[in-house]
Amino acid sequence: MLQECVGIQDYLGLNTIPHYTTLQKAAARLEGTILHKILSEFVLYKKVRRVLAGIDGTGFSYSTASSYYYTKRINLRRKFLKIVVCADMNPQLVCTVAIHHDMAHDNPDFLPLLESTSKLVPVDIVLGDMGFDDEGNHVGAKQIGVTAVIPTRFVDVPIWRTRGIHRKEMKRNFPVHLFHQ
Repeated sequence: MLQECVGIQDYLGLNTIPHYTTLQKAAARLEGTILHKILSEFVLYKKVRRVLAGIDGTGFSYSTASSYYYTKRINLRRKFLKIVVCADMNPQLVCTVAIHHDMAHDNPDFLPLLESTSKLVPVDIVLGDMGFDDEGNHVGAKQIGVTAVIPTRFVDVPIWRTRGIHRKEMKRNFPVHLFHQ
């Protein structure tokens, strides 16, 4: 993320980007609140006015073992780091982050990350992948005052069988140009 985020290297005073294993070890030791404070201060420093937010997550394994099978076979404890990020899509600036040390699903972090980002800087639209397709996410985003653009799962299911007003609207009028920019 340090290569993609504009200005973070200069702000942190880094001449070179640390190796990814160094960042993994630091993320394992850091609490989410400290990282959240650092990121929020940087967003305030950059004076971002409006955000086109995107939320997504990824996972990392601490282990260098080559296979899940072998780690299970020798009863090696499998350590895992899950990071869910809310970022501004235009300058690719990370606004808020949630860190978990287990294999958790991304969906429960959608609304808390969106709320903390909207408290930090105004958010117009939030983009998410199919993993965030939930009527509760659409309703929660609307209560905050944000338009959620999330593609629906099960594309072959007809609209009349899709549950939720917002999910049906996404199926009818999905803004492809906005989502796939």
